[in-house]
This record gives sequence, C-alpha cells and structure tokens, in this order.
Amino acid sequence: AGAGLGALAATGQAPLGLWYLALPALAFLVWLVAAAAARPAIWIAWFAGAGYFAAALNWIVQPFMVDVAQDGWMAPFALPMMAFGMALFWALAAAALPLLRNRAFGFALTLTATELLRGYVLTGFPWALIGHIWIDTPVAQLAALLGPSGLTLITLLAAALLAQRRAGASAGPGGPRRA
Repeated sequence: AGAGLGALAATGQAPLGLWYLALPALAFLVWLVAAAAARPAIWIAWFAGAGYFAAALNWIVQPFMVDVAQDGWMAPFALPMMAFGMALFWALAAAALPLLRNRAFGFALTLTATELLRGYVLTGFPWALIGHIWIDTPVAQLAALLGPSGLTLITLLAAALLAQRRAGASAGPGGPRRA
C-alpha cells in the first residue's frame, strides 16, 4: 500500500501535474503512518517514499543510456537505489512520531523537515519536493513568499487535515485507535 500511495502522490509532479490525485494520496499516506504502530509506520513511510521517488524520478536512468555499452548496466540499479536511499528521509520522519502528540500533523512537520534536510545532506538533492505538485497552478505563487519547502509544509498540513478528518469519521469520537 505504501509504495502505491507514494507512486500515486508522485503523479502531482511534472510532467503530469495531477495534484488532485497527489493530495488525497498524501492524506491517505499520512493517515496510514499516523495510525500505525512505531515500527510499521517507519516501513510504510520508507516504502511510500521509495514509490514516490521511483515514480517522480524515473527519468534518472536516461543518462545511463547515452553510452549503453559502457554505462547501461547501471541503469537497472540507479533508480531503485536512489529511490530507496532518498526514502530513508521519509522513514526518518516517521521514526520521530512516537515523540509527538499529534501523529498526523507531527508527520507533516517531520516530513517537511526531512525533505528540507534532503536538500542539504551530502550536497543535497532537492528535486521532487512534495510542494512541487503545485507547479502550473495558482498555488505555486505562494512559493514567492514561502519557498518550495513552505509549499511542501502547506501541502502536508492540508494532507494531515484531511487525514484527521478521515480518522475522526472512521473511529468516531476521539480519532484513530492505536494499540
């Protein structure tokens, strides 16, 4: 479920720009992570991140096809290794959840922080930020005030709000139940 939701969330990225699919996918992912126990939440987030980055960055194999005889053998390894490596940041965000009171909004905040961190660690790779789903929409104008990380934050807060509404509707008063 996690990898599929991640891939669906990636449909908001260019060239598809399907933000109206990406936002509900992110909301469902936030709900899944927030409702899971600590260790499963990390696994869900890691596989969701891998699905997200594999779908959003599928073009990364193209440079290996320039000289197929020399570099082509690396292409099958490049995308999965990069996707699962960058997904470690999503897993790190989920790992912090036991420390937080509100897990849905906490995941939105920690995922924003780790996505920002991803832009700097080991020289950074700030491509395919979650906030980039708003490119080619009027919401993208907020980037002038908030930057791409700010767009990521408002996107994930909106997803957390949707997740909280879903949790409240499915669990009745008191929100989701966890063992």
